[in-house]
Amino acid sequence: MAKHDLFHFEWATTDIAKTQKFFKGLFGWKFIPWADDYVLFRTPSGLSGALALVDEPDPTVRPLLYFEVAELGPYMKKVKKLGGEVISDIQEAPGLGEFAIFADPDGSFFGVFKPLKEDE
Repeated sequence: MAKHDLFHFEWATTDIAKTQKFFKGLFGWKFIPWADDYVLFRTPSGLSGALALVDEPDPTVRPLLYFEVAELGPYMKKVKKLGGEVISDIQEAPGLGEFAIFADPDGSFFGVFKPLKEDE
């Protein structure tokens, strides 16, 4: 996958089992449990997705798109310099990599994701 390409997206749901059943019936997606409140899947093209359990979906921040980057640090400064906002500092996604969430100048949320290297 190319740097800065769409890497992953999250779909908010108040009922993971119901939403899984919906998308499995609609698109045939197969799901992989990752945590009680987070279930992974891949689209037929290989794009990574997840269902994220929330109390109430917020249409202003969901679905949440993540773009692949080689390093997270430079984006923490660059987003602010360009008029955006850091929503979450760098966080670990155990076994997968690291990510941070930002808002663009209009307040729309998006994330950047640095996957683990094959040898990590």
